Amino acid sequence: MPISDHHLTALVRAVWGSFATIDDGPIDAQMLAVPDRAHAHQLLPRSPRAILAAASRRSDDRPLRRRLRDAVGVGTLLGESVVRPARRVAVGSANAAIAEVLRFELGLNVHSIVVLAGPARANQKPVVQALDRSGRTIAFAKLAWNPLTHALLDAEDAALTRLADAALAPVQVPAVLGRGVSDGTAWLALSPVAADSGPRRGRLTPRDAARAIESSLGITEQPFSTVPSVRSLGPRAAGLARSEAVVAAVVARGGEIPVRVGAWHGDFVPWNLSCGTRRIAVWDWERFAEGVPCGFDRLHLHLQVAVHRRNLSIPAALGELDTRLGELLDDIEPQQRRLVRDAYLAELLVRYEHDLAEQHHEPLAAWCDELTRALAGASTSR
Repeated sequence: MPISDHHLTALVRAVWGSFATIDDGPIDAQMLAVPDRAHAHQLLPRSPRAILAAASRRSDDRPLRRRLRDAVGVGTLLGESVVRPARRVAVGSANAAIAEVLRFELGLNVHSIVVLAGPARANQKPVVQALDRSGRTIAFAKLAWNPLTHALLDAEDAALTRLADAALAPVQVPAVLGRGVSDGTAWLALSPVAADSGPRRGRLTPRDAARAIESSLGITEQPFSTVPSVRSLGPRAAGLARSEAVVAAVVARGGEIPVRVGAWHGDFVPWNLSCGTRRIAVWDWERFAEGVPCGFDRLHLHLQVAVHRRNLSIPAALGELDTRLGELLDDIEPQQRRLVRDAYLAELLVRYEHDLAEQHHEPLAAWCDELTRALAGASTSR
């Protein structure tokens, strides 16, 4: 029967081509929607090796126990799919499957794919995990299907090219294997990257990675108002209802106070990194930027974990961030810490308000409102 779910249709056509069908005509691929068709976060081939590949994706947010639990859960779904068709997705009429593109344009021995989508959000984009016959991951391909995700693919390609020769040790970054456009869908293929395994006691920490990224392209000191990321805030915030006024106030407050300037990953969170004893694998570099006050990644890590993993409200997480500035930015002069905090929150606000303009999303709107209040409050408290 034809599928009516718009999201699933768009996902399938991004991966298998604009003429791909669901549950109709000759079948090119039998997939399983996880957790179900209406809320597909993953599409898995009905294969034990695919389950193991999906479960083996390691990050600091997915320890071994959670990966095993996820594998058992997906295995149960595969078993249920034999008798319950609600999760089965039969793809037909594949005219430009990304697996074929990776085989013929990059020479990769792609045997099967896992499609990762995640929950609906403004910057959501499909990611294809390409597996060889043994179930080993040989590449990840990111796909762009709207203006925002096209820009993110361009940014990640540029960032990884810029970082290819940077002094990043112990941080490991993916290599760009190739990019192109297939049937109107832009793609960027990246090598898999992983931390070394070893005992937990001797592992490096996210702070080690944050410091390495900050200094990867060199550190300078310059007046706050001349920092490239600070200078760009005003033009980027122009015309934005929430951002414009508070950003102008942030820039004016900093003035000529000197701050240390380096680089940041831009989305430095546990689910984008994996720490080992000698190497730290870090991926998703689409928000990377240089010319930012040092400390941005450390603040971002703490704030996002507080909200998304410790389930604090956004106001409570922002309050905690303020009380722990001395700990998080212990290598930064006290008078500079509030400026770094303000610049980081302003950067986040401008980013989120631009994303909100692309697609209204209630959580993003809540973030924008609370960040505006936090920055306006900082202005009145000085």
